[in-house]
Amino acid sequence: MGAPEVNVHVHNVSDNNEKEVSIIYVPSHLHHICFELFKNAMRATMETHPDDIDLPKINVWITKGDSDCSIKISDAGGGASRQTTTKWFEYLYSTAPRPPRSEDARVTPLQDMGMDSPYQGCTLGTWVVTYRFNPWRGTEPMLTFT
Repeated sequence: MGAPEVNVHVHNVSDNNEKEVSIIYVPSHLHHICFELFKNAMRATMETHPDDIDLPKINVWITKGDSDCSIKISDAGGGASRQTTTKWFEYLYSTAPRPPRSEDARVTPLQDMGMDSPYQGCTLGTWVVTYRFNPWRGTEPMLTFT
């Protein structure tokens, strides 16, 4: 089983069109946010195209201006209905199958439990996540840092 290819496009207006972008932000927060968004994009693409040998690519645009930086992820995972998107704000919402229960009460599965949902579509500190929906193509989350 393969994975979709990720194409990264950088547009850096702030730093003389450098191909790298530097921002001051908490690395662990940025890693958590991007990890969840990439995981969602890849999973949606794989589930929408299970038999495709050549999977649609995931495109990422990183744009840095003088006062902000944006990261936009565009997949071909089929998108989501408006009814489904309202569930994204429920704390434990996930479309993944529930992991099997362990007989050991100390074992708590956290895979695909939707723990990132409270962050989606909310402004927290110096960043915001917004979404553009195309029910036939895919979902495009965009992180903007100010």
